[in-house]
Amino acid sequence: MRVENWDTKLSNYIVQEQSKKFIRGKSDCVNFVLGGIEVIIGKKVFDRPYKSLKEAKAILKELKKKNLLDIAQDIAIENNFKEIHTNLARRGDVVFLKTDEELGGTMGICQGEVSIFKAKVGQETRPTNKCDIAWRIE
Repeated sequence: MRVENWDTKLSNYIVQEQSKKFIRGKSDCVNFVLGGIEVIIGKKVFDRPYKSLKEAKAILKELKKKNLLDIAQDIAIENNFKEIHTNLARRGDVVFLKTDEELGGTMGICQGEVSIFKAKVGQETRPTNKCDIAWRIE
């Protein structure tokens, strides 16, 4: 269930994160989304620290997952986040965009027609309906 005033809290969180430099394991796409989920529902859904791509890959191996999408799907199931078509995603939902990156993709926070992603060059937006998967965060 979303907390009271989640929309204002999420807006403030996104603005706050905008000025943070990309640091793997601190302010990357995974932690950006996990922080957004925590703001929206008031609880942590995944807490596995890592400081490098090598450490992130070690977590994948330990959890017997092939990529970031596998972990995202497990987190969604564990927290009853319903998978939805990206055309149905609304503000505060989580989206996944498959890419050729090391972990198989990137995660973002839906803002309506566009979704925000944390990237090495800062925050980027992509059309939500161009993402591959979305989950309703409630």
